[in-house]
Parts: sequence; structure tokens; C-alpha cells
Amino acid sequence: MKVWASRRSIRAEIADVPEGWLDRFAVNQPDDVRKFGDARNATLVFRSAAVVAAIEEGRYFRSAQEEGKE
Repeated sequence: MKVWASRRSIRAEIADVPEGWLDRFAVNQPDDVRKFGDARNATLVFRSAAVVAAIEEGRYFRSAQEEGKE
């Protein structure tokens, strides 16, 4: 498994997490995210082990009720 992976790589190779999940992960675990480039052209990479751990612990998933509010 890659140590650091882009959003595309996370969703394609590690875990097909719901839309928005990686955004919530980034907000809540900024030490496990790195940003490369300037604002518009920036690429975020995520620490793969931290992503897997958060999924296993059930973090940052929204309930069906919360999804309906958006």
C-alpha cells in the first residue's frame, strides 16, 4: 500500500469512500494530509494508514439522516 496517496488513488486503490468523506477526514486530521501546489492547482495527498484506520473506526461517515439535510 502507498504511504501517501491522492484522492483518486485512495478511491481507486484503497477504499471507495463516499463523496465528501476525504474532505471531512482532511478537516479533522490535518496532520495526515499534505497539500502540494498553489490554491487552484493544488493536490492533496493523504496518509493511507490513517485513512484506513479512520474507516475501520467508523469516523467521518454521516448517517442517512445527516445526508438528507444537505
